[in-house]
Amino acid sequence: MKKVLLLMVFALSTFAMDLLECRVERNSFIVMQQLEPLELYHMNNRFFILKNEKMSYIRGCCTDPLIRNLTPEELLSFKKRGYLIVDRTNYGEFSISARLY
Repeated sequence: MKKVLLLMVFALSTFAMDLLECRVERNSFIVMQQLEPLELYHMNNRFFILKNEKMSYIRGCCTDPLIRNLTPEELLSFKKRGYLIVDRTNYGEFSISARLY
């Protein structure tokens, strides 16, 4: 029982560390006022939103084609040349678009 508990604690702490590593810095994206506050994450070449302690996936059709399949390295490079905008569609889904400077 103790081994199982230790494994669970280790897995959760590893997951938390992964989340911190893939968090997109707040100065790299704009959020429409009605959506504040939220956090943006980029994992496995996909974007996720953490709002009110609930993680939501941004579907590919709601993601700008310019950033749809970016790797973490490509996202870092993009952030030097542009920024992201997080909004909601008319259907209530999150969307993300890209703008270059």
